[in-house]
Amino acid sequence: MRAAVVGLLVGVAFVLSGCQYLLGGMMGGPIMPPIGGSFDPGAFGSFDPGMFPSFEPGGPEFSMPPPDAIYKTGSATVTIDGKASTYATLTGPAALIADYGANATWTDGAGHYLVIYGAHTGDAEADAESRFVSIEQIADGHHWTSSNQPGCKLDIATADTTGFTGTASCANLRWSDAIAPVDGSGNPTFVDGQAPFDLEVTFEAKP
Repeated sequence: MRAAVVGLLVGVAFVLSGCQYLLGGMMGGPIMPPIGGSFDPGAFGSFDPGMFPSFEPGGPEFSMPPPDAIYKTGSATVTIDGKASTYATLTGPAALIADYGANATWTDGAGHYLVIYGAHTGDAEADAESRFVSIEQIADGHHWTSSNQPGCKLDIATADTTGFTGTASCANLRWSDAIAPVDGSGNPTFVDGQAPFDLEVTFEAKP
C-alpha cells in the first residue's frame, strides 16, 4: 500500500511540474482494446465523478489522510559529476503524510527539478519502501528524467513536522526520454550522446 501511494504522489508531482501528458497511455505504453472487445462507446467503464475512491480528506474508505505538515520553503544542492547547482524553490506539493512519509520537489527555475520521497519512522523496511529520488530536466523542447533506486543511497535525516532533510547519492545514472514509450522489457529510452553521471544531493524543506 505504501509503495502504491508513493507511485500516486510521484504522478501528482509530475502533473504539477507541467507534465500532465506523462500520465497518458499508461506512461507511454500501448493502449490495447480488451480481448474480443473494441474502442466503441460503452466498451469501457465510466470516468464520471464518483466512479473512483476519493483522495480528499474526510472522503470514503480509500481517501488519503490530510497532511500532518505542509512544507513552504526549502532548497537543495544538486551536484552532477562534480558541478553543483542550487535548486532554491519548492514547487508543487510538499508535505508530510502520516504513515507514508514526506515528499517535496525543488527547482532551479530553469527547467530542472529534484523529486524526493522518504520516511523516517524507525521501521527500516517500511522506510526503505517509501524512498524515491528523481532528477528531471524540462527544457529546450524535451523532458529528460533519471532515477535509479537500486543504485541510489537516500538518507533521510528528518521527515516530521519540523522539516524534511537529508542527502542522496546515486552512481551511473542515465538520462532517459520521459515521454518516449518503454521497450518490451520495460526499459526506458535512453538519450543518445548523454554519458552516465553521478549525482549527489543535500536537501531541506521547512513548514
